[in-house]
Amino acid sequence: SPITEATYPLTEDFCIDPDKPFDLNQDFRFTKPYAFQINKDIVEVSSWREVLIETANYLNRLNPDIMQSFIEDKSMHWGDTFNFATDKNSLRNPALIENSNIYIETSKTSNAVRQLVKKMLDKYEIDFNNYNIFLRADASERYIK
Repeated sequence: SPITEATYPLTEDFCIDPDKPFDLNQDFRFTKPYAFQINKDIVEVSSWREVLIETANYLNRLNPDIMQSFIEDKSMHWGDTFNFATDKNSLRNPALIENSNIYIETSKTSNAVRQLVKKMLDKYEIDFNNYNIFLRADASERYIK
């Protein structure tokens, strides 16, 4: 079966410098995150799902009212797909945002995570330059032709 972004093997061939920051304009297909930096805070993660959840947790700590507004804000939806809800059954793969009654949809590719992070940062008026991703593996050169 073909290699997909979710199934490519993580081998040392793909390991890269974990201290090199990547901005939110990158194509993150076939990559594995190590951490993200928001403002001056670094949060270690092991998956793109964690990048999304921990970014939402961080932002909710800054201002829970903005996070709460995402539930009704149609610009935070993707068409008929909800990214935020108080009813976890309305999402396919929900994760509860810390200290809230809000769930975030986590069934997303790396680039979909990037896009939703950008939308959240925009609503919080955090400049994209204040957010970086650190990768532990990058296999994009092998699999993206």
